[in-house]
Amino acid sequence: MVLLSDNDIVFELARSNLLSEFLETVRCPPNQIWVLPSLFHVARKRLKDDCAAHAALEAFRPNVFSIPAASSRALALFDGLDVGEQQMFAVLVDLGGSAELVTGDKRALAAVATIASNAPPVASVIADRVYCLELLMLRLVRQYGFEFINSRVASGTSKNVAMKVCFGVHRTQADAEAYLHRYLNDLTGSWSFLLKS
Repeated sequence: MVLLSDNDIVFELARSNLLSEFLETVRCPPNQIWVLPSLFHVARKRLKDDCAAHAALEAFRPNVFSIPAASSRALALFDGLDVGEQQMFAVLVDLGGSAELVTGDKRALAAVATIASNAPPVASVIADRVYCLELLMLRLVRQYGFEFINSRVASGTSKNVAMKVCFGVHRTQADAEAYLHRYLNDLTGSWSFLLKS
């Protein structure tokens, strides 16, 4: 199974030093995590003041493969998305049932929901193949325990609002899981194609 991952997810996990745990949790063999070709170039700007995140990203580099070009037919289905998200969702459609996608881009998910509601074949191809940061964090907590994940996120440099609300010095596992489930229920209620917990 191929996992397509957007830049935002990778940057968040790098900032929390959780990229190795991500690889274990998604159980993808090397080079079956596909990232946007722009990832490492964009990282120079986005992570320029975070040496630890940059080092984590460099260690992650050998484990990923650049997303190949999508078919023009699939790209046309996602017209209107930004170039990276369009490419990822188009490749997800091209690969059919042999891929999943993880994204932190809520605007892209909202746009894809509109596309899927107007194109039932798209909706059926992407159903239960897309998940978000909140579900990924729940899976990491389940696999590695709250204390470990919380300490990594709290000592990192996350820019994500949900990560800051769910994790931190005064958070408990009950707090974090309640917040993550609430976010996830809101998202999956709005966007039925998302994977559930």
